[in-house]
Amino acid sequence: MVIHYSGVTLCINRFSNLWTWNSNIRHLVNQGHAQNALVLFRQMKQSGVTPNNSTFPFVLKACAKHSHRRNSQIIYARVLKSCFQSNIFVQTAMVDMYAKCGHLDDAHNVFVEMPVRDIASWNAMLLGFAQSGFLDRLSCLLRHMRLSGIRPDTVTVLLLIDAVLCVKSLTFLGAVHSFGIRIGVHMDVSVAYSKLMK
Repeated sequence: MVIHYSGVTLCINRFSNLWTWNSNIRHLVNQGHAQNALVLFRQMKQSGVTPNNSTFPFVLKACAKHSHRRNSQIIYARVLKSCFQSNIFVQTAMVDMYAKCGHLDDAHNVFVEMPVRDIASWNAMLLGFAQSGFLDRLSCLLRHMRLSGIRPDTVTVLLLIDAVLCVKSLTFLGAVHSFGIRIGVHMDVSVAYSKLMK
């Protein structure tokens, strides 16, 4: 079967393996065709191919990009029925999906239940708070992250700058810049500063 999605041609047949389906779903998501990736995921299930821990992060990313609550709930239910609900990549994708869809309590619930968290997990949750302007929750989580022994990275500092832009706080921008220097992430905050001054 040849499938055409907004200029993207996919060749899939009934003998296609999981790797082929996952590659095509990932390709659609990365090319900005989130809705088409979700359609392809449904077709994959209808063809009898069972998703794995590589499938769900991209499908959840498609849900996040599409910001569709119903799709998010359906995919989340599928994850819970699978044996991958405890997989760190799947859980991080769920945190990211809920945060980007504006469901921070759901994102935080998944985050808190994670038995293991890596820097990507922490950054996904921090980004949700940053983009929603919840500086108190963001600061609290950042402290908890550092107490847990997770070292912030460049992405962490960038999402903190995103929070600054969201709440338009010069004081917070100075604190973020100092924090970045303390942890060894040196970056020019002049772009953020110029956006704040507009």
